[in-house]
Amino acid sequence: MSLQAGAAKTVITPHIGCWMDGNVREEGSKGVHDDLYARALVLKWDDGPACALVAVDVCGFYDPVRDELRRRAAELTGIAPENILTAATHTHAGPAFLGILGETADDVLKSVTARTAAGAVKMAMDGMRPATIAWGTGLAQAPVNNRRLRTSDGATHMNWEGLDPQDVVEVLGPTDPDVVTLRVDDEDGNAIASVINYALHPAILAGDNWLISADWPGYALGLLERERGGIGIFLNGAPGNINHIDYRRPQQRRGLYEAHRLGTIIGAAGLEAILAADDPETHPGLGIASETVQLPGREFSREQVRRAKEIVAAASGPIKAQTDGVPEAVFAQELLGLHARGRYHEDCEIQALRIGDGALVAGPFELFVEYQLALKADSPFGSTGFVGYANGYQGYVPTPEAFAEGGYEPTPSGWSKLAPDAGDRIVTAGLGLLAKLAG
Repeated sequence: MSLQAGAAKTVITPHIGCWMDGNVREEGSKGVHDDLYARALVLKWDDGPACALVAVDVCGFYDPVRDELRRRAAELTGIAPENILTAATHTHAGPAFLGILGETADDVLKSVTARTAAGAVKMAMDGMRPATIAWGTGLAQAPVNNRRLRTSDGATHMNWEGLDPQDVVEVLGPTDPDVVTLRVDDEDGNAIASVINYALHPAILAGDNWLISADWPGYALGLLERERGGIGIFLNGAPGNINHIDYRRPQQRRGLYEAHRLGTIIGAAGLEAILAADDPETHPGLGIASETVQLPGREFSREQVRRAKEIVAAASGPIKAQTDGVPEAVFAQELLGLHARGRYHEDCEIQALRIGDGALVAGPFELFVEYQLALKADSPFGSTGFVGYANGYQGYVPTPEAFAEGGYEPTPSGWSKLAPDAGDRIVTAGLGLLAKLAG
């Protein structure tokens, strides 16, 4: 009995001038700071079916991109489409694939990217060889901060608002500083892949940036590849309420400096965990399962609709770029768009992949980190990671408490459109898939 593994990456850097996702900007990209990649890992256990992980340096993508990537990869490799986990790293410095803030999403670029990412799967499969795996866990506390704050007046604010630290009385939620790692080596100990799973928005390069970049994950993976060789792969976690901003440090830098600093910290933590996991698993079986769950959408009161109409009517002129957050008029337009749908639900694919004594649960969400912690706490596996922005995009999934508190993430929009009980349903489905794979 043996494991076969291969990994590869392909450049997907878009053209200069393309619109960028994740923040409100008034114009397209003006240059390239570092290349974007699609990175793939293919695994096969004995005569069983092969499985693939594909991480793409974009903010997110909808089902058609997932479907084209899977279809093309299946044509090139014979891997069943349902055995391919596709995920966006969620860089806010990549091309517009979602177009949720008025950006123009280029359909040709999306198709080319999906096909190029499928090529990475083909290259990874062509390079498969006998392999060993080892799971590990590192710690990177400094980069992560819960971005939801309560101030002395009882209001909920976001940590990018430039608050006086003395006015903050409470941080409204936890973080998860764990870096879950997967070490994949050949039989001689040479690196095939170094996988890191960590919950942090790659939004250090935000609305004041017009350079294409993988943000902090690019720096983290660069460190891993320089020190270990092989292919570095980043799988984002559940950073719906997590970012890099420490409200206690008003002089904290932004931009490329901070992306480099924090990416290096995370990469070093991942490297330490990978190197510490020195005993490879001897029977790393594979298993994959998925379930499509129907999650109900938001509902709105007459007062919410009336107020949104007032805001839209009062708005004038084009939307102005801003470093973080979204203008009130945009949120009002979004609420009216959701209200016009009537009662609705979203079909969401939740997927689980077992690799030896570890497992990943994946879904198309920006989960609040509380749900990631719940999945990990109740998982039957020794190591468990959650992969967000995976196999599509359904937006934020706040906790019920956050809906009551208010703030940016629960505000109705195309990127916050699921009912308050969605998170509990996702965790239940994820744990059910893990139990199935562990049985």
